[in-house]
Amino acid sequence: MQWCHNYDFGQIDVGRKIILAADMNLLVGGYTTSNLKGNPNDYDAFLLKISPDGDVVGSGVKFYGDWYDDEFLYDLILLENKINYVAIGDHQNSNSTDMLVFNTDLNLNLINDVVIDGGKNESGRALVEMDNKLYIVGSSESFTSSSEIFVVKMSTIISCNYFSKVFGTGLLNEYGNDIIKTTEKNLLIVGRREKEEQVDGIQLKIKDDLSFVRYMVSTEDRSNDWFNAVTEHNQDSYVMIGTYQINTPEHEIYMVKTDTLGKSCCMKKEALKYKVVLPLCEKILKEEKQECKVDTMGLFDRIYEPKIICEDQYSLRLETPVVSSSGIIQLFPNPNSGQFILQVSERGLSIESVRVFDLQGRQLFYIEESINEQTRKLNLNTVQKGLYLVEVMLNNGSVETIKLLIQE
Repeated sequence: MQWCHNYDFGQIDVGRKIILAADMNLLVGGYTTSNLKGNPNDYDAFLLKISPDGDVVGSGVKFYGDWYDDEFLYDLILLENKINYVAIGDHQNSNSTDMLVFNTDLNLNLINDVVIDGGKNESGRALVEMDNKLYIVGSSESFTSSSEIFVVKMSTIISCNYFSKVFGTGLLNEYGNDIIKTTEKNLLIVGRREKEEQVDGIQLKIKDDLSFVRYMVSTEDRSNDWFNAVTEHNQDSYVMIGTYQINTPEHEIYMVKTDTLGKSCCMKKEALKYKVVLPLCEKILKEEKQECKVDTMGLFDRIYEPKIICEDQYSLRLETPVVSSSGIIQLFPNPNSGQFILQVSERGLSIESVRVFDLQGRQLFYIEESINEQTRKLNLNTVQKGLYLVEVMLNNGSVETIKLLIQE
């Protein structure tokens, strides 16, 4: 053992996930009641960066939450572009539990957040990135009389645009605990199902469009067993780990290895119902509450651009941020009061200069000064409200144009 540290923020502090940060330090996520700026009994999500030696890096812990409800972080990843972190978990109030998704920049500054609410209770337990999309698994109680596995597909640009499905029998309680991408570019989910006093481990495989492939259930009928995590082994098998209990209060570690078809001595194939669902989402952490409906699968390739309502009034769809036609440049929030962030979504590219034009082609703003950054904050609060064009030159010589909506 090289070191052993306790990290005490002041009250209840729970660590749930640790990953390698973009700068080769360690990033820890979890939840805490130590954020005394709000309700002292309020749980908030937190992120804490520490060095490989265990020392706190930077200014310390950062909290994410509102003043009244509870936010819990359960999983955390660094996106493949190496410029954003994404965290998922739960947002709880006195009425329900909803799935929470938020992202930050590399300095852990909050960029965007959504809370997915199907009407009753939704939870988020694990996520994975594949082909610039996020896949989040948890459970939902909003669509039948029981709890079912809830899967959300969302762009890595966190917004209220997403596609989701529930998977379950409609009779038992099913919960998703972990999700991985497989070599064959499918998604493998493990968890548990409950029927009266019987608990069984489950393995669910789906495609990247959330279409159903296979559902397997453990056959240990004399015991309670379930799966908490899974990994792929040698591209030809999956190893699942969880808990085993038989006629005793004692619990044992339970591991099962299957082939890519789910075959094993202790697994059996069963039928499963599934359906598309249309929950709601709203912004919580940034105190910009708004509701928006889910769209169809085509939404993941949509360009987020403003649309004119009349001659002098503009409106954006509720999703933010907007992106350039190539998808390389992101601008958020949009609309805004003149303060916004430009971000490059591809590694190796950076911002060389920024120009802002009105719709008559007049240049209102220009900055160069060897920016050479992937993320740039700008302030145009002296510019009148209206629709503008932002021209961004990248270090490879290409020019990206994106629309900006300024409101008072």
